[in-house]
Amino acid sequence: MSLMLRIRVISAKGLYAADVNGKSDPYCTVQVGHEYHWINKINKTHKKKETLSPEWNETFDMSANSQDKDVVKFSVLDHDLIGSDETLGFAELPITSGSAGCPLLVPESTTVISRLVSLP
Repeated sequence: MSLMLRIRVISAKGLYAADVNGKSDPYCTVQVGHEYHWINKINKTHKKKETLSPEWNETFDMSANSQDKDVVKFSVLDHDLIGSDETLGFAELPITSGSAGCPLLVPESTTVISRLVSLP
């Protein structure tokens, strides 16, 4: 049985400056699943240029297979024109009835604020 989720990625604060100009060009990816079975679809916010405190306010509708095992994985990356994008931080939020509206803390002072809402 599939569980429908509405996930809103709001913002991040205190990101690592990954570029030589002292800023980053961050975007956030959102994926649902668990360690041995990630659902193939990865949603991605738009890239925000030259900021350490991006505001995305983007919403994604996604499905989960298991409320007991699945998590929502958020990864914040710095977009690079040359080479691969650099991971700035990540967090995993368990899918439980108590997780709706929880802010997510990512390594050190980086904060990703998101909303996780179950759809009927």
